[in-house]
Amino acid sequence: MPVDDGIEVTATVEDLTLKGRDLEEWEAACEGVRHRTLEQHLDSALGYRTHRPVYDDHDGPGAARSFETMAEYRRWCAAEVPAWLGFGPAPEEWGVPEEARNRREKAERRKKYRRGGRRPG
Repeated sequence: MPVDDGIEVTATVEDLTLKGRDLEEWEAACEGVRHRTLEQHLDSALGYRTHRPVYDDHDGPGAARSFETMAEYRRWCAAEVPAWLGFGPAPEEWGVPEEARNRREKAERRKKYRRGGRRPG
């Protein structure tokens, strides 16, 4: 069955339907949850806290810190924070998002104008 973006879908509803033991396990897992109140659901969804090494440690290299520039902060993240936390630079293959590129170019035009260049367009 073709889709608008050219990808062909080969799975059917039957392929995705839980059957036998899988269905029983899913129903058992859902049984306890279905009796919870909305407040309990929100508490478990929003109250989840994961320890972030370095960031949440109140002693050691990340205890008290401030940075003069964003570049200094980024260098610190690259050196101290585990990559799996996602505070490092985006991988090169991701490229630069169009929106970020446009903001950067606009900021550079403003700087040039402030230094006496032509009015930004």
